[in-house]
Amino acid sequence: MADQAGRAAEQARDKSGRAVEATRDKSKEVIQRGKSSAPRATKALGILAALALAGTVITVTVVGFIIASPFLLFFSPVLVPLGTLFVIGTGMFAVFCSAVSWLYQYMRGGHPPGSDKIDTVRRRIAESAHHLSEKTQGTGGDISRYLQDAAKAS
Repeated sequence: MADQAGRAAEQARDKSGRAVEATRDKSKEVIQRGKSSAPRATKALGILAALALAGTVITVTVVGFIIASPFLLFFSPVLVPLGTLFVIGTGMFAVFCSAVSWLYQYMRGGHPPGSDKIDTVRRRIAESAHHLSEKTQGTGGDISRYLQDAAKAS
């Protein structure tokens, strides 16, 4: 009986020992994950360098604008029309390029947006031309009959 009690005590100690080891392993894992996700000094220095660079760029831009503003004001009677012409010309070029692209796609057999309307108009024109030719032929026949009747009467 003493042996059985001793074995039971040993088994209980083994189980509790394994549980303690498992808990230690898990706690080490959690600590390592926490250390790996914590910001390092290099990350902090990188962030500070980026902020310093952004501040420098903004400062240089503002100072440059302050220095350049008298020149911009003096040359504005020339620069404003040139800028306006540049914007208008760029817009017209973009419209031209998109129109040529649309036409190229349509001619190659593609179906760019709006091509169904063009096809509908083309079909209606063809139907109107066919109807007009039939009407003209009918009218021509009527005229020839009228002329024949007039010739017989005279």
